Amino acid sequence: MITVTKEAHVATVTLNRPDAANSLSLALLQQLHNAFYTLSYDNDVRVVIVTGAGNQFCAGADLKERKGMSDVEARQAIALIGDVVNACEAMSQPVIAAMNGAAFGG
Repeated sequence: MITVTKEAHVATVTLNRPDAANSLSLALLQQLHNAFYTLSYDNDVRVVIVTGAGNQFCAGADLKERKGMSDVEARQAIALIGDVVNACEAMSQPVIAAMNGAAFGG
């Protein structure tokens, strides 16, 4: 769902669901949250770049997955998105969004 590469003090986090326009499924969100948490403690990483695989950055929430969720599950998914954003914001390293195409969301 995501890939993380490190080279010369730069970590690149790639949303890797090009077949789904890199939409934010629960699995991708959990991996992204874990990656931000892990990278935030990596003293070798001085900057983090977030990008998308293929020709789109991110379509936002995975609405196909969301369609099958109960109201409680949908609220939990929205909370997880907030947790990921907060984890990104809390990183001590600068985070750069390398927008390589369309970015949508609510």
